[in-house]
Amino acid sequence: MFTQILHRPALAIVISIILLFLGVLGIKTLPIAQFPNIAPPTVQVSIAYPGASANVLVDAVLIPLEQSINGVQNMRYMVSSATSAGEATILIYFEPGTVPNINVVNVQNRVNIMLSRLPPRGDGGTASDRPPRRSSTPRLSVRSSSSGTRRRLVRAVSRMNSSIV
Repeated sequence: MFTQILHRPALAIVISIILLFLGVLGIKTLPIAQFPNIAPPTVQVSIAYPGASANVLVDAVLIPLEQSINGVQNMRYMVSSATSAGEATILIYFEPGTVPNINVVNVQNRVNIMLSRLPPRGDGGTASDRPPRRSSTPRLSVRSSSSGTRRRLVRAVSRMNSSIV
């Protein structure tokens, strides 16, 4: 049989087209709706304190909020980040299968308890349901200390950006 495929490429093409057609039919008939959602529900807490540095934001706001949020029902883990622009986010990941709206309410209750203990400036914290990411955007960070190298790096990055887009 293998020698017939080698000597008759038309037979190999017909067999591969039939396999491709059967694969497309198989994908169309898969019961995808019956599969569970494996991405864990997440809740995002956003905090803004304009003018605060990242270190001050972590010490004065993020640590107390994390301590308050820690232990929310069905929580798996949390990730927090702060920027030098005075903005911070806390992402709380929950067990798969939990109701996202109930997770948001539970986290918002914990944040509201801590609002009176946080520094008065800023908007406090807002909790919102965050759908799982479908894809992540790749990022590139380029840094240089000399001015001549910076110009070359800017040109290289602009060329890379134009070739990607």
